[in-house]
Amino acid sequence: MTYMAKGFGETNSLAILTKDASVIINPPANANNDVIDFIRQQNKEIILLEPHQGHNIGVPFWTKAFPSAKLYTSPKAIPRLEKLCKIKCHSIEELFDSFKDISFQLSKGCNETSMMIRISTGERSIVYLDETLIHLNKAPDMLIAKFFFWLNNVKPIFQVNWNYLKFFVKDPKELAQHCIDLIEDDPILVLAHGLVKNSEEELNTARKLLKSILSK
Repeated sequence: MTYMAKGFGETNSLAILTKDASVIINPPANANNDVIDFIRQQNKEIILLEPHQGHNIGVPFWTKAFPSAKLYTSPKAIPRLEKLCKIKCHSIEELFDSFKDISFQLSKGCNETSMMIRISTGERSIVYLDETLIHLNKAPDMLIAKFFFWLNNVKPIFQVNWNYLKFFVKDPKELAQHCIDLIEDDPILVLAHGLVKNSEEELNTARKLLKSILSK
């Protein structure tokens, strides 16, 4: 699933159906009725998961559709999300051992404000890499975002999200190595923003970009 973050750009979401729960990663704002009806028909616990403290715009939509849904995020992102979303927020650490085929990992080097997810339910794993890499199809419309993209030379191509590394990451090299380790076995790579990376060429490009962080 994708949605447009107003003023920023295309944003990716994932829905994972487990035996007992429907896990919605980065809940999309204004999901269509077919999606909501499908999730409702599963008749399972609804878990909303925000991987980063800057993601929150889909939460009101989903908590209205599913009032019993629980929101989870990284430990130090909880205060901000509770303030913005007006609901109780739980630490993702509570779910670390809850799902056999889903690995929730606090992003190394980010001071517990972000996370990455590995899903191993099919023939090929899926890795949600959050904000470290980005591939927007155009520059953001929001003036402040456009300014920082220009300031840090972040362009609408597949590249390192230097804005994220500069403002939200304590140790970029530790984060980059964590990302490299996660994509070692050629998973399908889902970025927070932009095109899904599926081919061998795209994954090799992702590795080169991550290694460029290590060389800084």
